[in-house]
Parts: sequence; C-alpha cells; structure tokens
Amino acid sequence: MIVVTANQFANLARKFPPTDKYRYAVPYSHLLRFLPKDRQPKILELGTGEKASFVKMMRRLMGPLVWLGTVDIRADFVAEAKDTADYAKVVDLGDEDQILKLATELSLGGNRPDMVIDDGSHFATQIHLSQSILYPTLNPGGIYVIEDLETNDKPKYHQGSQSRPVDILIKLVERVCKGRPFTDSPQYYFYQNFAAIIKAGGAYTRIDMEPPTSA
Repeated sequence: MIVVTANQFANLARKFPPTDKYRYAVPYSHLLRFLPKDRQPKILELGTGEKASFVKMMRRLMGPLVWLGTVDIRADFVAEAKDTADYAKVVDLGDEDQILKLATELSLGGNRPDMVIDDGSHFATQIHLSQSILYPTLNPGGIYVIEDLETNDKPKYHQGSQSRPVDILIKLVERVCKGRPFTDSPQYYFYQNFAAIIKAGGAYTRIDMEPPTSA
C-alpha cells in the first residue's frame, strides 16, 4: 500500500515547480493507497508539462516502487522526463490514431496502467477522446483522473464544440442512476476541480479522508 498524507504530498509538490499538484493533495493522498499492493503499480500521466515536474516528484515520492509513464505533444517536455520515467513518448492527444497506438503499446508491453492522470490540454474533445480509448486499458480497479475541471466553463477549451470537459462525467453518472447494478459500474470520486473514475474490480472503498490542508 502506498501511504502518503495530504501534508506530505503538498509539501513535496511545492518543491517541484511548476506542478500545481499540491492543489490536489487530499484526493491523491486518498486514491494512491488503492493502487496494487502485490505488484509494481503503473501510473500514466497525460501532459508531461514543463520540467517534467510531476514525474520527477512522483519518482522522489515512490522511488522504484512505481512504474511511471508520461506523454506530451512537446518533445522538449518529454526529453526532460527521459531519465526519470519508465516510459516517455511524444503523443498528440488530439490524434485518435496516436492514442490508439499508445494504448496498444501499453497493453502489449505489459504496462496496462493502474492510474491515468489527464493533465493535458484540458480541451473537451481531447479529454473525451483520451478517456474513451485509455479508460478500457486500465487494469481492474484502475483509476482515471481528470484534473483542472475549472476549465469547464471557459469557451476556449470547448474548441467550438458543444461538449464540455464535465459532460463525460455527467454521462457516466447518468448510467449509474439509470439502474445498472452498482457492482458492475465504476465508482466516482469528486473534489474541487478534480474527478476520478474508478474501474470495478479493485480494492477501492469509501473511507474518511484527511481534511484539506494549507500546508
């Protein structure tokens, strides 16, 4: 079990700018403990970002206990992650063929993820596309995270479509509300500007969380 407190997570995140993951210290401290205990967990980040700061932070936090993968459209960001990540690749998350190829590589390479973190462009169309292809590749009990949902009401992230980032979550919750057996349905976790879809078949349970921290 990976156990880290919200304070520990937030304090470490602040040492790896420009990542803003300290904003999500509470949900990550809760969700990380449900990664597999009997093997090396695999975490895939969509959107490496400047300085590959989150990958480097997670390596500092977990060392070799976790497999870390990351993709980004910018080759310079991916290059920053090469020495830290187990898998780093240039991928355009707006290109369906490239995401399908990524999913195939992960599956055939024995690296189906236990957690996918979408911190990419935040464009609604890309969030929907990535989730539709990569969520099925998650191992049972896998966790699919979508960050920075404050972009939901900002038109520039809609790219001219009627779709919003949060619509994918609304549709999934509606499926549960229409009477599907709960054991066959994913579970959902919501926090400010943050959502996670937890695939059935894992160890996730609702437990008391630590209160938000300003540390």
